Amino acid sequence: MSPRSRLLPLIATVLVVGSRAAGQSGPPTPGPLPDPAAVLLPPVFLRPPAERSEPPARLAPAGATVAAFKPESRSDLPPENDDWGAPPAVRKNLDAYDYLSGRATDRPPDRPHQTRAADDPLFPGIDAPGDRFDDALGRLREPGKRATGLFCTDHEFDGFITPMSNPFLFESAQTSTEIRGLFIGQGIPNAAGPFNGGSTFFAGGQARLAFGERFSVTVNKIGVQTFQPGGGSAVSSSTGLAELWLGPKVVLLRRPESQTLLTAGAIFQIPLGGSSAYQNTGKLSIAPYVSVAKRLYQFGEWGTLNAQANAGYSIATNRDRSDYLYANGHLSWNWRNRGHFFPLMEINWFQYTANGQTSGFGVEGRDLANFGANVGRSGLFTGALGARYRFGQRWEVGGAFEVPFAGNKDLFRYRFSLDLIWRY
Repeated sequence: MSPRSRLLPLIATVLVVGSRAAGQSGPPTPGPLPDPAAVLLPPVFLRPPAERSEPPARLAPAGATVAAFKPESRSDLPPENDDWGAPPAVRKNLDAYDYLSGRATDRPPDRPHQTRAADDPLFPGIDAPGDRFDDALGRLREPGKRATGLFCTDHEFDGFITPMSNPFLFESAQTSTEIRGLFIGQGIPNAAGPFNGGSTFFAGGQARLAFGERFSVTVNKIGVQTFQPGGGSAVSSSTGLAELWLGPKVVLLRRPESQTLLTAGAIFQIPLGGSSAYQNTGKLSIAPYVSVAKRLYQFGEWGTLNAQANAGYSIATNRDRSDYLYANGHLSWNWRNRGHFFPLMEINWFQYTANGQTSGFGVEGRDLANFGANVGRSGLFTGALGARYRFGQRWEVGGAFEVPFAGNKDLFRYRFSLDLIWRY
């Protein structure tokens, strides 16, 4: 028998014995080791995606689809340069949730104060914070401009600026709602009666409140007046509350297309100030006036030249105060038509027509004080150079330096004026 024939029975015997041993019971075979993470952390059971519920706010109205709110699918969306003024990126991907919940009412980043129009089809029935307040006061509709409303500045004439010199009497023709902080420093000539040089200062402000496009109330002067005479003067330094000046203003002619305004008003000069600062002379003066503003010429992209003028007559109700005529002229340049930088030039004229009977100073205080002095029919002609800068939509700052050209200087050797305006 060959070796191969001897091995075959041996292999068959081993296979039979192994199969029988496998069928007998024995100790259990150990399973795989547990995952340490499963031992340390409790299991987290996640809902299948099909079981999640959509927030109710993201559900579209019956019969509407999200595609109906896409800009490319809607014919009622305003163009890119619409009243709202939002860039196209703001209006992209406007789904049903954005439309219904009002999330898209956020202001454009370049104009955070701008609000939507009440009839804007993009946001029907949605009130953003402050909208009801702005509904009463007027709301911004175009870049840099604000719609006309109660208490709102007439922004159709934003190319005009507030005059700088002679600030209490040179009233702008524009109707506005604003608060103006004002500081004036004025040098006194050495030959100015008993003052013998020195200086005088005013610190205070003005306020204006518009009632639509045609009517406004102005507070032309409120603050503190200081006189600091020179050495050896017959009068002493003094500070007191200034006179209170206020009155109405009415627009007679308003033409936005040609940028023309004609306004009439009156200033009630009430001597409620301190006696030490010569702010309580007499009973009352009334100064009716007219103001005009006109766009003269636009020099392409280089800018626009605008002009303003004002004239009035201060009349005392008794002979304690002096009477005077006044007239003012103003030219300003809207640099490159951007509405920010405005170089300006102004002229001012005073002419006393009736003497007061209160003081024997022999000099008068022009717009800073009415001494009620005997000054005859003296006059004064001055000129000023300055500039304004408007930053943002509500704020502007200005400054001017004024010197006398001709006439009786009285207390006027030079003057510098600074102001800061917040305008609605």
